[in-house]
Amino acid sequence: MKSKISILSGIWLLPVACVAASSALMVTRPSAGFFTVEDVTENAVSESVPEKKVSASGKTVNLLQFKALNKLSNPPDSTGPGDTAKGDLKYPIKDKKPHEPSGPGGNIDLKDPQEKNRVVKFNSETGRYEIYKKTAGGLIKTDDLSREQFLKQTSEEEKSEYFKQRSRSQAGNVSGGGGGNKPKLIKIPDIGDKLFRGGIIDIQPSGSAELTFGGNFNTVRNPQFSARQQKTGQFDFDQKIQLNVNGKIGNALNLNIKYDTDATFDFENQTKLNWVGKEDQSLKKVELGNVSLPLNGSLISSSNSLFGIKTAWQFGRLGMTVIATQNKGQRTETEVSGGSQITEFSIQADNYDANRHFFLSQFFRNQFNSSLTNLPVVTTGIKVTRIEVWVTNRSGDFNNTRDILSLMDLGEADPNNPAVNDPTVLNPAADNNANRLYGNLTSPPNESRFRSSATVIDALNSSSGFPNLQQGLDYDLLTYGKQLFEGTDFTFNTNLGYVSLNSSLNNDEMLCVAYEYTDLSDNKNHKVGEFATDVQNSGTGSSVLMLKMLKGTTIRTRLPIWNLMMKNIYSLGSYNINPADLKLNVIYQDDPSGADLNYLPVKDLPGVEEGTPLLRLLNLDRINRQGENKPDGVYDAIETLTIQSSQGRVIFPVLEPFGDRIRQIFGNTGNNPILANKYAFDALYDSTKLLAGQDAFHNKFVLRGSYKGTSSSDISLNALNVPQGSVIVTANGNRLTEGTDYTVDYSAGRVTITNQGILQSGAVIRVSAESNSLFNIQQKTLLGARFDYKVNNNLLLGGTVLHMYERALTPKTNIGEEPLLNTVVGGDVSYTKKSPFLTRLVDRLPFIETKEASLFTFTGEYAQIFPGKAKSFGKQRGVSYIDDFEGAETNFDLRQPSNWKLASLPQKQPDLFPEWNIGLTNKMPWNDYRGKIAWYSADQTFLRDDNFTPANIKGNSNMRSDHYMRQILVKDVFPNKQLQQGSPTILPTLDMAYFPKERGMYNYNGNTSDLNSNGTFVNPSRNWGGIMRRIETNDFEAANIDY
Repeated sequence: MKSKISILSGIWLLPVACVAASSALMVTRPSAGFFTVEDVTENAVSESVPEKKVSASGKTVNLLQFKALNKLSNPPDSTGPGDTAKGDLKYPIKDKKPHEPSGPGGNIDLKDPQEKNRVVKFNSETGRYEIYKKTAGGLIKTDDLSREQFLKQTSEEEKSEYFKQRSRSQAGNVSGGGGGNKPKLIKIPDIGDKLFRGGIIDIQPSGSAELTFGGNFNTVRNPQFSARQQKTGQFDFDQKIQLNVNGKIGNALNLNIKYDTDATFDFENQTKLNWVGKEDQSLKKVELGNVSLPLNGSLISSSNSLFGIKTAWQFGRLGMTVIATQNKGQRTETEVSGGSQITEFSIQADNYDANRHFFLSQFFRNQFNSSLTNLPVVTTGIKVTRIEVWVTNRSGDFNNTRDILSLMDLGEADPNNPAVNDPTVLNPAADNNANRLYGNLTSPPNESRFRSSATVIDALNSSSGFPNLQQGLDYDLLTYGKQLFEGTDFTFNTNLGYVSLNSSLNNDEMLCVAYEYTDLSDNKNHKVGEFATDVQNSGTGSSVLMLKMLKGTTIRTRLPIWNLMMKNIYSLGSYNINPADLKLNVIYQDDPSGADLNYLPVKDLPGVEEGTPLLRLLNLDRINRQGENKPDGVYDAIETLTIQSSQGRVIFPVLEPFGDRIRQIFGNTGNNPILANKYAFDALYDSTKLLAGQDAFHNKFVLRGSYKGTSSSDISLNALNVPQGSVIVTANGNRLTEGTDYTVDYSAGRVTITNQGILQSGAVIRVSAESNSLFNIQQKTLLGARFDYKVNNNLLLGGTVLHMYERALTPKTNIGEEPLLNTVVGGDVSYTKKSPFLTRLVDRLPFIETKEASLFTFTGEYAQIFPGKAKSFGKQRGVSYIDDFEGAETNFDLRQPSNWKLASLPQKQPDLFPEWNIGLTNKMPWNDYRGKIAWYSADQTFLRDDNFTPANIKGNSNMRSDHYMRQILVKDVFPNKQLQQGSPTILPTLDMAYFPKERGMYNYNGNTSDLNSNGTFVNPSRNWGGIMRRIETNDFEAANIDY
């Protein structure tokens, strides 16, 4: 009978069944770790049957040979009383236990032969396991184990083998040969033992490296370059390295490096070396690389984005931290009240919301001040019922567009052009019939000519009824005008008569409107302009709409439409503002005192109390919170009248708050012209925005205040990848605890207030955080020290000294961009002690019984900054440049032929061009004396002498040297100019050819007296030719262009 070995779930089990006494189970375990089973009779190992043969691993061996081999392999110990003891041998040989694996010894104790196998036999009579080893074809008994001993030994062997295989697999060598890439541990040399305090050097790098090598060679057949310059090339070498190093040198130094060549920002690469001293050393710690300086106070902020060296010292009770670093971060501060983020603003008076808000006519502008004298009641008696708004089409979508004749004086009872004035009209209301303009345009027989965009301009120029109308001044034609939609593109005030665009217009864009309104005093309807449904498109084309012009394509401050643009509305740069949370004040920056005043520094003003706030003088403070007509010193936020909360705009209830309104305040004083001229900012309203900003003497008014956003427990830090521990949160000046009162998402840059009691209390929460600078352009150096002196367990004194300076980026430092040079000195004290008195005092309160001792805590802090003046590149201090005029000249390249067009006939010069007649319906005679003109840039291939030059030109030296067509070298124009290597040596030119005897383009002159028989002109001196191009800039003041 035979027994079987079962293998279950990786655990070796050897269940042995009851077998006959005449048989035995032999289990052979080769070195590979697997068992083989052989059935051997009991007498096979008996000495009484020497001729019995036994099968052992496929070989037949006489059992008498086993005994001889056993004695040879395991001889008896020959060490006797007279022999040398085992411990006295120079090379002692250690006896191996039966289960001990064979391993390499020394040169004397050799490794066991490779063919040795371990054989295990179970003796059914004794119930024990007999261990044999197979050597030279024989079995030698080495051990005899019980069942429990055998199972324990086998389990330990399998467990040891399993972990060996796992170790080799993780080291990159599963088969077992070699040590893989296991890092080698190097012992610290004796010379570094004192510094690193013994131990080993363990450096574990990981990462990848990629090197790319190539070339980029180009050949450009550009005739402006020489043959050598046409062939360019360079080698392309790129490397990508990602490296992470973690290491330890001895017992004192730790190393951590993270480096990536593809890192987007500098702060993504981190390097830090940390050396720790002994407990009894004064020098406790040295850090190199990315370090931080944590501080407990609120006046001097901590610094976490530093790169440099940091040392920590301990001298008795005094602890000292010293840093010498570069500051890689920037600090931001956010203020929140009641969960709503507080945003402060400061707006200069000249920064009004331009090209966005317009009165519909002079009629509504004239009534604006009087309508708002009794806020919050509006007394206009007018209601706009319908409006259409059209602007210049910049979208490229020409569907649902119309051609528009934009008229400046349309609907004006007091027109700018006296030729359209109607003295019989006495009603100043805006209406199409307020003057003669609309009636003459729409009355027969001229209406058909005015309705066509192809003839309307000629009709206006030739009409005897409008001899003084000028295009671009009194009217303009807008083709493919785009209609805006209410709510999406604009809003309008129905009572005050003005329109507000959601997007501001460019200076060269036109704005036109048509509207209807009702005069509630007599319940009459008035209409200005034409709606799209009033004039349908004809079958042959678009019929022109006649609309009221609110803004033209050019800026002319002396025209009446300049006053239609409102200059009393200011944008706060935010949306959906709660009016109750808006705080606004008007400040006057007084130069003599250097103070910001909320009143005018003038005494003895009749009717005006000294120190009256500007809010009240400018009609922004007329009522209190209860709506009574009593000023309370707070800005009156009245929707649609003084504020547009959805768009975040502040509206002054006077037309010119810093101009005409200031003059009205000084109107009753004896020396009113002098005072009014000193404080009134008239340039803000009669000049362009750019020119008004340059009037520094009068530009002293500032809108200053704050507003709250929506309430939320989340506070954005406006930064990403905030360093750990750099966020400081305070509530009414008391520092909060991270994890208890708030949590921080450092990667997203967001703080969440978890203590709802703080939010509900309405406390002012200030969040200060330091973020890594995305681009470190300016180098900032931070030097400093922190001192902590522990008087006792209750009292701690501290001091901080920080010195920061920046290096100037350029030799010329502009005003406002001067480098910093500041020193901050601060001190703090902290005292904490248990107070039994407070505990007993609290216990006396009814229904209160304390379970913890009360603590008395006192903290104080003081800091002062000492500003300095940093050195510039010239070693000068406190020098800033106002303007070096390096950009005072703007160059326009006029050599591109495609930018030039054929010139039109010059107008209003009858002496030089008598053929000009504005009254002509047919303009073809204007070209009767146009000569032939051509403009181009000649290909340089035809002008030089090389293999690419045509043969007829290459050999013709006269043609190539002709000044009208030859190459122009840079040295010909700039003989002293030094050319850089590889720069073009030839100047491209714009060539022009004029042939006055020949007929020019669009010249259909059929007068035989002007022509010769061959078609040339008899009198070529009378002919003319020209080209023209557009001017890229139309706002010369903003572009600072003068000519």
